[in-house]
Amino acid sequence: MRGMGLFCIGAVEKKAVVVNEEIVIREMMSLVMTADHRYGDAALFMPLYKTFKNYMADPTNYKDEEQKQNAHWSEAVKKVD
Repeated sequence: MRGMGLFCIGAVEKKAVVVNEEIVIREMMSLVMTADHRYGDAALFMPLYKTFKNYMADPTNYKDEEQKQNAHWSEAVKKVD
């Protein structure tokens, strides 16, 4: 099966991170995204990445309407007949 993009998601683990110049323990998850350049440039995949990232950051307050502003440039350009 072919796919234009792939997310590899790691487990959520507690890790030490720096927040406001202090070391604190936070739940962190590794995320790797790869995309096949034959389907398009990186700009094509950024809306998908931003939508996924924003959902994972705060799923309770996620609003799909706000993500539509991250449209690919080809969708934002008016079609001229």
